[in-house]
Amino acid sequence: MVKRRVPDSVEKKIEEFASAADQIVKPQNDLDSEARRDYKALRVPFNQHEFELLEKLCKKTKRSKLNMIRYALKYYDENDI
Repeated sequence: MVKRRVPDSVEKKIEEFASAADQIVKPQNDLDSEARRDYKALRVPFNQHEFELLEKLCKKTKRSKLNMIRYALKYYDENDI
């Protein structure tokens, strides 16, 4: 004689899973702006006009080229431009 398996708790498990999904809180991604700079690196090619503009801005603000690029990123992020 064949013994039939009756999934008596499957619907209950599905309901528990669905109700638990609403309670999951995603952690906010709090990144440290002063962390070490070893995550990614870029090689950015510039044309002559862009590079001269970058140098001019660096001389005017007394920043290094990398610092000027990082400053621009932070500026545009803070001002939602």
